[in-house]
This record gives sequence, C-alpha cells and structure tokens, in this order.
Amino acid sequence: MKKTFFYLGCAAVLVAAQTGNGHAAPSVTATENLAKLVATRSCRGCELSGINFNRMDLSKVDLEGADLSTCSFLLTNLSYANLKNTILHGAVFGGADLGDADLTGADLRGVSFDSAYLGGTKMSGEIVTTKPFESIGVDEVEKDVYVEDPAIPKKTPQQQEVKVGERRDFNDVPPVAVTKKAATPAPVTEIKSVEVSAPPETAVPQAPPAKKSSFIEQASVPETISDAVKERGDDAAVENEVETVTETTVPEEPVPPAVVETKVVPGKTVPRVAEVVIAPEITDEPAIPPVEIDKNKLADLEVLLDTKRCFGCDLSGLDISGKNLEDADLEKANLSGANLERTDLEGVNLKGALLVGANLKKANLKNADLYKANLTGADLTGANQKNVSFDNALLDGSVGVEMSLMLKED
Repeated sequence: MKKTFFYLGCAAVLVAAQTGNGHAAPSVTATENLAKLVATRSCRGCELSGINFNRMDLSKVDLEGADLSTCSFLLTNLSYANLKNTILHGAVFGGADLGDADLTGADLRGVSFDSAYLGGTKMSGEIVTTKPFESIGVDEVEKDVYVEDPAIPKKTPQQQEVKVGERRDFNDVPPVAVTKKAATPAPVTEIKSVEVSAPPETAVPQAPPAKKSSFIEQASVPETISDAVKERGDDAAVENEVETVTETTVPEEPVPPAVVETKVVPGKTVPRVAEVVIAPEITDEPAIPPVEIDKNKLADLEVLLDTKRCFGCDLSGLDISGKNLEDADLEKANLSGANLERTDLEGVNLKGALLVGANLKKANLKNADLYKANLTGADLTGANQKNVSFDNALLDGSVGVEMSLMLKED
C-alpha cells in the first residue's frame, strides 16, 4: 500500500512539472500561436494561456492584447517587450527581465514578480512587498505583488450601435447623401515668452585685509667691543667680529613682521645671532567649508541597515565600509563613489545599481546579483566574486574583476 501511494505521488509531481506550475496543459491553439510568436516575434491578441516561456528570449516582442494568463516566465528575457492590455493574471515572472517593458493596461491580478528586474517597466499600478503568511506568525517570508492604482478608473468596453433604416421601394429616388463638413481647426494660441529672473548670487565671504609689510631693524655690534678687541690685538677675535646685518624689505605679501632677538654675552667676543621667527603664511582665499552629507542619504542608510531593503535609494558617496548587508535588496540603488571596502554583500540584489567609481576592495560579493549594474571605474581588488552574476553589467575601467571566479550554479 505504501508503494502505491509513493508511485501516485511521483506521477502527480511529473504531471505538474509538465503542465507548468500545476495548471492545465496549453491548448492546441496556444501551441500553434507559440510557434507563430517564435517565427515572427509578434502575436497580437493571441491565445497563449498556460504556455511555459521559461528561459526564452522574448526581448522586443509584440504581444499587445494577448492572453498570457497562468503562463510561466521564469528567467525569461522580456526587456522592451510590448505587453499592453495583456491578460496576465496568475502568471509567474520569477527572475525575469522586464526592463523597459510596457505593461500599461495589463491585467496583473495575482501576478508574482519575485526577483524580477523591473528597471524602467511601465505599468498602471505599483509593486508592493507583502507578507502572505503573517497571519500564521511567519514574518520572514515576503512576496512582491502588483497593486492597481485606485485613482485610475477601469475602462468599460464601448459597443457601437447599429441602426437599420426603414425598407424603401427601389422605384423611389434614392436619398441625397449628406456629407459632413470638415471640422474647423482650432486657433493656434500664441505662446508668449516668459522672462525668468536670474537666481540670486551666492554671497561670498570677503577676504581679510592685507597686512602692511614692515622693515626689520638692523642688528649691529656696539663699538666698545671692537675697541676692546683692537687694544688686545686678538686676531682670532677680530675674525669673529660681528658684522652688521642689514635686512632688506619684505616682499609685498600679507606676512606679519618678523621678531628679531639679539643676545650678547658679556666678556666674550661671540658673534651676535639674529633669531627670526616666521609666522604662518596668510592667504587671501577663504577657507573651504567641510562637505555636509545629505540628511536624506543618512536616513536611507539607516533604513537599509534596519530592514536590509532600499530600492532605488541614493547612497552615493557614503562610507558603508565593513557593514553587514547580507541578502539586502539594493536594486537600482545609487552607490556611485561609495566606500564598500570589506562590506558583506553576500547574496545582495544589485540589479541595475549604479556603482560607478565605488570602492569594493575585499568586499564579500559571493552569490550577489549585479545584472545590468554599472561598475564603470569600480575597484574590486581582493573581493570575493564567487558565483557573482555580471550578466549585461558595465565593467569599463573596473579593476580587480576576476572572470575565472564568476561561476554560475545550475
């Protein structure tokens, strides 16, 4: 009996895998339309419900108005696809690329966008993160779902009325056809130029007044010492006789006067030493004020450290070195010029992120997703890059990218 249940369970799993997400197998019409789509890259208004599109390249296809309900789009490339007014309820887009796709007016009820790339995607509503199992005490599981914009009224299809005229006798003269006059074009409104006043000039602090230059007094040896030396006839002392020191004028620069000290030891013929103390250089240029960090960036950083989520936020130029951001969601975030040295970025979602000139030295990027990220000029020296996804990423001028470690797990 146990073997019977085991075989029945295996059969159920195989049937679910073949039909795609456990739904019914696609119809014959849907299969024929799939062949048409692959051949022509277009299938407007086609019946394609239940089709398995996993890992297919459907970039720039035209599927406007098509029925794509309960379809599977796991890891499918749908970038720049025309999906206007399509029926997509119950579809799964796990890991799909929907960059710059047009989903305006599409029926997205019950659609799963988990791990999908939505950079530049057009849609009528918005994507929100929900916790589907919060009611039973499980808060860790999150799911990205589509929420319609309540401000946009739903369109009701309009049916054209057909009026049938009265039956007439063919012997009668046919009625004269009435032609409608062409509508008079609306007058063109003249656009007046608007003068925009220039913004007020920023006040520049005035430089301090330049100090006047001064002369340094001469330091001379008293005549009494020379006379005493001559009387004794000491040749050595005569050679060491102090010479008169004459200072020239200081160049015309804002430099304060020097301090001169003269020391004389009684009874000894020691040359006088002029000790000059030079004051620090004074410039007319105002001091550069310290750069203030944007308060909004600091607030976003706090949210990131608390929740591990910061979709599309601006963290450019911040110091995030050594932080633990494992499994964080930083899709489309701006991290240009940020310091991420030794930061733990394992499993982080960096799809479409800006990392221009970022410092990623010795960072842990294991299993990180950098799909379509901009790493121009970034420094990855010594970073752990095992199983990193660099698909369609910009790596111009980047340093330390180890292509041999970019291995993908099946």
